[in-house]
Amino acid sequence: MEIKRLQSKILTILLLIPCYLLLVTSVEAHVLKTDGEIGAVFHTDPDDDPIANQQTGLFFDFKDKENRFSLAICDCNIIISENGKEIFSQKLQPDLSDNLSANFFFKFPEKNVYQIKVTGKPNAQTDFQPFSLSYDIRVDKEADSSNQTSPNNTNWFSTHIIHLIGGIIVGLFLIFALIKQKSQTK
Repeated sequence: MEIKRLQSKILTILLLIPCYLLLVTSVEAHVLKTDGEIGAVFHTDPDDDPIANQQTGLFFDFKDKENRFSLAICDCNIIISENGKEIFSQKLQPDLSDNLSANFFFKFPEKNVYQIKVTGKPNAQTDFQPFSLSYDIRVDKEADSSNQTSPNNTNWFSTHIIHLIGGIIVGLFLIFALIKQKSQTK
């Protein structure tokens, strides 16, 4: 009877391990926002986790349900605000490769939450409907000149440390359960 109970506990723990690993994985922050027929997927580099005082790439991939949108025929602008105050604005230029993508680089001045707003209106009235898309982005890290670890290595390291600690805890629990079981059967 006790052996079946121990087997049940071990099986439960083994089934919970994949759930634990799924909870600790990194999250991609490619966000699609839409306004009417126009939408854009927004993404930043490095790793959708900008670092204050370090160059950040901001990328937009536009979508249009009507297939009438093109950055070449759009008066598109980007505005970056911090605490409701505009700190940056410029005309959004299309990538050289296609007229549905745009990117630029920006240094966020400090750790904070920033609002990214992309507005667009057609150069001619019949091209597409005007739109306005807003994104909030959190800058949690600061550039550290003494730390030469890249953001990719830092994320990889911290994720694996969390997995290692979780594995140790599960392993200790199993060892204690087996010891307890052996002492009860004697």
